Order: sequence, then structure tokens, then C-alpha cells
Amino acid sequence: MIKLFRKIRRRLLSEGKFSNYLLYAIGEIVLVVIGILIALQINTSSQRAKDQAQEQVYLKSFQIDLEKDIQELDRVIAKATRVSVLADSLLMFFENRDLLDDETLEPIILELSNFTIYLSHEGTVRDIVGSGDLDLIQSDSVRIKMASWEADLKSIREWESLSKEATADYMDYLGENIDMYKRESGKSMIDEESKARILEDRYFLNLVARRYHEMTILARLYQSELESTLNTLKVVKSELRP
Repeated sequence: MIKLFRKIRRRLLSEGKFSNYLLYAIGEIVLVVIGILIALQINTSSQRAKDQAQEQVYLKSFQIDLEKDIQELDRVIAKATRVSVLADSLLMFFENRDLLDDETLEPIILELSNFTIYLSHEGTVRDIVGSGDLDLIQSDSVRIKMASWEADLKSIREWESLSKEATADYMDYLGENIDMYKRESGKSMIDEESKARILEDRYFLNLVARRYHEMTILARLYQSELESTLNTLKVVKSELRP
């Protein structure tokens, strides 16, 4: 093709047809520009196809993470709610000693030492953000969710940290005031003397109130995160190709 163009140019010059040569040269330049534009368009289309394919890979992986997060949130919501309800029951028992019998009291006191933490699945988000591919995600809501992942969990992490400290204080109190070692032999850990002492202890009452307060807030935060995750999963599914 290049040789053909050269022959045409030489022939036009040799015949002295400069005006024709000039028109031909302009036409040749136009053809070259058109060729470059076509090549750029092909490259752009090819890159767009690659980006869309990579986006689908990310979205499918993110979908799996979100589905696991939903299961995990169901778990921590149930556990936080359970501790909150038990703490509330124990607080009511302080006001009315007829509400709980001794056999129920000991399991409640022990179960209030349970601690939970939301183990979110962040692999896909970290891969996307770390690789700088966040712009590949076309959905604004999904992209924002990924970008604000850590910030969205900040309140949860802060309250989990407070709950962990409260659990440690609660366990320290139990270790000093009841016979925890009897648990292994199946014996009662709280005798009448211990029960009377702790039920009259304002510090213990405050520890129980603290457990109730923090676990109630965590249950609400987990529920809010669950609703947000369900909404994000719905959008992700709508963005996935069949």
C-alpha cells in the first residue's frame, strides 16, 4: 500500500500536475488520520470490554462477600440481642427478686460475659481499592459503598471495643466474687452468700447496666449494617450479567 502511494506521488510530480499532487497529498493525510482514529476506536472498545469483564469479576466476588456478611450479621445480631435481653432481665430482677429463680439466675450471670465481634469479609473491597480499580465499578451506590467501607464500620468497631472492655471488667468481677472453678465439675458457682453479696453490689449492677447499654446499641448498629448490606447486594445482583 505504501509503495502504491509512492508510485502515484512520483507519477503526479513527473507529469507536473502539482495541483493534483496537492489534492492527492491532502487525501492521503485524511486517510491516515481516519486510519489512526479507527485504530484508537478499536483500542478504546477493546479496553472498555476488558474493563467491563474485570468489573464483572469484581462484582461476582463482592456478591459472595456480601452474602457471607449477611450470614455473619445475622449471627452477631442474634448474639448481641440475646445478651441485651438477658442483661435487661437481670436488671429487672434487681427490682423484683421474684422474677427469677436461683437456677435461672446463674446461667444469666454467666452468659452476660459473652462477647461478639462482626467479622466482615473485606477481601474484594481491599483488592479493588488497593489496585486502584474502583473506577471500574459503574454503579455509584456500589462504588460509594466500597470506598466508604471502613468509615461505615467505624461506629461498630468503636462500640465493639467498648464492649470488649466491659466484658473484661465483668469477667474480672466474676472471677473475684464467684467460684468459677466449680463450673468444670458441674457444681453451682454461686452459693447463697455470693448471691446475696453480688445482688447488693452497686458496682455489679452498673456492670450489668453497661452490658445492656452497649449490646443494645451494637444490636442496632448491626441491624443498620445488615439493611445497608442487603440493599448493596440487591444493586450488585442487578449489575451482574446473566
